[in-house]
Amino acid sequence: IKNYYSGDTISLVLGEKLELFHALIPNAEEVLFGVEKMDSMMVFRKNQLNLLKNDILQGVGNRSEYDDNILFENEEVSVVANFVNFYDSLATASLRTFNNLHFEVEKFAAKCEEEFKTQQKPS
Repeated sequence: IKNYYSGDTISLVLGEKLELFHALIPNAEEVLFGVEKMDSMMVFRKNQLNLLKNDILQGVGNRSEYDDNILFENEEVSVVANFVNFYDSLATASLRTFNNLHFEVEKFAAKCEEEFKTQQKPS
């Protein structure tokens, strides 16, 4: 659209749709960042839980702190779950927006390109 649209006005509704569609780019980048971070968070938490499990099974460390350690790990797992839920919601909303708008945006872009090519033809 940026390469082919030469007009200076579009309808407000179309402008809003184009803005929403354009906003999907940073959302997608944010989701990709979140997925990478999510993976490392889950690996770390899994390792920490396995260490705690082994400590408990082998009776290592201060047994009076086991309950606090379990509570702490439970809270940390909740943090990871909230993180996952946030990025899942962002990805779902972005996909929904893309599905709702892509046909109309593609149609507008094709129209702009066709008009541009028509203007470029010698008379």
